[in-house]
Amino acid sequence: MVDKAKVISIPILGTIACGKPIFSEENYEGHLNKVYFGDPPTGELFALTCQGDSMAPYILDGDKVIVRKQETVENDEIAAVLINNEATLKTVKYVGDKTLLIPKNDAYDPLVLTPDNQNQVLGKVVSIIRDI
Repeated sequence: MVDKAKVISIPILGTIACGKPIFSEENYEGHLNKVYFGDPPTGELFALTCQGDSMAPYILDGDKVIVRKQETVENDEIAAVLINNEATLKTVKYVGDKTLLIPKNDAYDPLVLTPDNQNQVLGKVVSIIRDI
């Protein structure tokens, strides 16, 4: 027996860099209606439109990501991260006392988070939406 589909409405809050970080300015762009055939993710969710190719081929320019708002993520999870008021989307990797933001595209170098830069995890990517 198949569960009934659940539709949730998620606010689209702007664009996030998949490349060099871009200035983060929350720009409400409407809502995205997402259909789930199982249980939808829990927590406060928001969507962002991806710009750039540092996460290719996994996440492409123009894709939308659904992010669960949370202040921390586990090792190897993809997160939206604010660095000195610039937002970027990368895989988070903890190595000793360092936090690295790793792109999927080898043409880009990892970013190293240090105490010198103000940084904050905005949330964990829980879904990717791509138009075909």
